[in-house]
Amino acid sequence: VTASFGTSGTIYACAREPVVDPNGEIAAFCSSTGAWLPLLCTMNVTGVTEQVRTLFGYEHAALDTVVQLGAAGAGSAVTYALLNMGAGRIIVHEIDAARAATYVRSFNDLAGAERVFLSRDLPGETAAASGVVNCTPVGMAKLPGSPLPEKLVRPDLWVADIVYFPLRTELLRQAASAEQFSEHPV
Repeated sequence: VTASFGTSGTIYACAREPVVDPNGEIAAFCSSTGAWLPLLCTMNVTGVTEQVRTLFGYEHAALDTVVQLGAAGAGSAVTYALLNMGAGRIIVHEIDAARAATYVRSFNDLAGAERVFLSRDLPGETAAASGVVNCTPVGMAKLPGSPLPEKLVRPDLWVADIVYFPLRTELLRQAASAEQFSEHPV
């Protein structure tokens, strides 16, 4: 199941059999592979998220310079989202140099400008960044640890982790101890 929240909100999946909704709220698209793609769509989702943000007094995260750890897997979705959210500079730290160079070139072509850069000095770049996003598998239950040395996490640095199991990764624990991570039940 995939969820996308923009001007419209969509939730969609892939099914072997058609999903027929008697209320007509779920569209049953057929894919070229013979599978079925049930899709639920609603309008004005970002309007609601902005109202919740305002209600709770949340600020938008600063996106001047963001360090992205990892350029594989979900990293592409994160880079794309950061570009669309207006990130000024995205510095990609990736251990595979060839992958990183191709990745940066591809996203700069997509952005039409140089906004994605190869990491050359992780400590210095993190010191100048407004935020860090972990897009590596480091921190998952099967690969514990943190992809970022704890000494680089500071109180004014926002930290995000795409790892979802466990929910509280070592990187997020580091951010919490730097008093930068807060959980707001909504």
